[in-house]
Amino acid sequence: MKKIYTLLLLITVIFGSCKKDDAKNAKGTLTAKIDLYDTITKKWSGGQDFTATKVETSKSGDNYTVKGSDAAGTSFSLTVKNVTAAGKYTDIDASLVKAGKTYNTAWGNVTVTEVTSKSLKATFIFEGAEWSVNNGVVDASF
Repeated sequence: MKKIYTLLLLITVIFGSCKKDDAKNAKGTLTAKIDLYDTITKKWSGGQDFTATKVETSKSGDNYTVKGSDAAGTSFSLTVKNVTAAGKYTDIDASLVKAGKTYNTAWGNVTVTEVTSKSLKATFIFEGAEWSVNNGVVDASF
C-alpha cells in the first residue's frame, strides 16, 4: 500500500509540475537598427544596433506579437495583424521604449517571409516622429 501511495504521489508531482503556456514563450530573435532624433540638436543618432536578449511571443488568431528587450533596458514591441500568408503587411503596431521614453509608430510595414501556426519570420521598417527602425528581422516561435 505504501508503494502505491508513493507511486501516486510521484505521478501527481510529475504531471502537476507540467505547465502549458500557449500565450507566451521565450523563443525567437529580434534585431534592428534604431535611429533616434534629438529634438534639441536637431540631429539623428546615426543608428544603433538592437539585439534582444529576451524575447516573448504571443499569438491571438491571426495576430502575432513579438516583444524583445536588451540588457540596457531598451524594449521593442511589434504586432502584425491579420497574417494569413507570406507577404507585406501594414496593419501593425510597434513601439520602442528607450531611456524611459516611449516612441510609437506613425508608419511602417512588415514583410512576412514565412508563417505557420507556430512560427513567424519577417523583416520590418518603421518610422515615427522621432525614431526610425531599419533592417529589422524577427524569427519567432509561438
